[in-house]
Amino acid sequence: MHGWNLELLVQEVLDIQDPSFSFFPLPNSKQYYHPFPSFLPSFLPSFLPSLIHFVFMTTNNMLTLHSHGDRLVPITTTIAESLVEQWQTQLLPYDVPIVLDLSCRVWRKECLDVLREFLQQSIVHRIHTLKIDDIIAGLVTEEGLASLSFFNDVFGSSSTSSSLEVLHLDDNALGIRGIELLRDLLQLPHTLTLENTGLSKESLLVLQVRPDLQAIRLGRNQIGPQGAQVVGTLLPQWQQLQVLHYNGCRPLEQGTKAICQGLAEQTRANPHVRDINVMDSELKSGDDPEHPIHDLCAAIAQSPHLEALNVVDCSLQPDGLELLLTALTKSKAQLTSLKVSGNELEVEGMERLTQYLLQHPTVQCLELATNEIEHEGLVQLLPYLQQTTSLRELNLSENLLETEAVQLLLQHKIANLETFILTETEMTRKQVQQLRAMYPNVVIDEEDLLEDDDDDDDDEDERDDQDIDDLAAQLEKAAL
Repeated sequence: MHGWNLELLVQEVLDIQDPSFSFFPLPNSKQYYHPFPSFLPSFLPSFLPSLIHFVFMTTNNMLTLHSHGDRLVPITTTIAESLVEQWQTQLLPYDVPIVLDLSCRVWRKECLDVLREFLQQSIVHRIHTLKIDDIIAGLVTEEGLASLSFFNDVFGSSSTSSSLEVLHLDDNALGIRGIELLRDLLQLPHTLTLENTGLSKESLLVLQVRPDLQAIRLGRNQIGPQGAQVVGTLLPQWQQLQVLHYNGCRPLEQGTKAICQGLAEQTRANPHVRDINVMDSELKSGDDPEHPIHDLCAAIAQSPHLEALNVVDCSLQPDGLELLLTALTKSKAQLTSLKVSGNELEVEGMERLTQYLLQHPTVQCLELATNEIEHEGLVQLLPYLQQTTSLRELNLSENLLETEAVQLLLQHKIANLETFILTETEMTRKQVQQLRAMYPNVVIDEEDLLEDDDDDDDDEDERDDQDIDDLAAQLEKAAL
């Protein structure tokens, strides 16, 4: 673009003062245009007048209304009034679904009330996605609950005409009172995200969602084994479920067993699960028939549409991984994301994983961090790395790879790889430079790099000199 920032130019031309407003060209989607004004400032490049229209859509043909800004500055009634004015003039003339994103700013009830008339009379029936993550931080309990009740009132009263499909409530301290307060709102969306919201067994017992729920994310809640048993009983009821995230919920082995049994029962009638995340659970290796890994494998074997599997820190070891890979093979799933970090896979695990990956070349994201992989384990993985053309992101961080292993990686470029993560890996600055010349994004620990060993070149020169001296001595001896 000849050094010009197209988005800033458009904002300047159209006199758009909202710094959060964005224009996005979407050549492959249905487009909604905003025409250029008849007058163009003389500083604009000469080619711009030919661009008659600009797209101001976000992805998926939806407009985004948001209040992004300094999270340390709470929303005031003045800011809320300004936002309403901007949204009305800039976005409402276009009859498309809306993403309302109020996340990461503190919203008091009196400020939300400024939005009430605007939402209820104008757009509540058009809101497809509501993002209200982390909006009550720092508020006392009663104030926070009052703010949350606003959304239940606005959307609950419009439930018959609501088009709300996606609801994000992450990082709000809901607890059982918040879940009860949001009863109507929580039953609207097909996709529900409740990560780090203070969920417990008691709050899950009162949680009510629509029976045709398609995705639920419950990660980072200290739900514990008893709460996991509640979730395990709910899973078979959600017959349309496609996404389950249950990462970091401390289920222990007992709770992990309940979750996996619920998944196994659920997938018998619902073969449409696409994304399973049970990170930080206790699946175990499978040497005991009661280990939860057997139940998860039963669920996976019944999930031909599975695309993403996250079993990071699940105590698998090579035998547990083998059971998973066998289930994946049986399901004929075409995985695009496989995350198995933190499972002590070592050389044996790399050998088994490579065999699977060579036969199922669809994986785009592969995470193998913290698996005690040494040079020999990397050698086992190399045949896959040399052949894959689909892999876009690879994480080998926090293994036992040293400079010799990194040199091996430098000798075999991975086709189409975009992101290579190698934190806590022994390597030299020169090796980092070489990696960055090979791949667009290399993530390493800058402060822990080894200095390049200049003595290597000196040693090689000395060896060459010694070889010459030896040869000269042999020639002299032959001449005598």
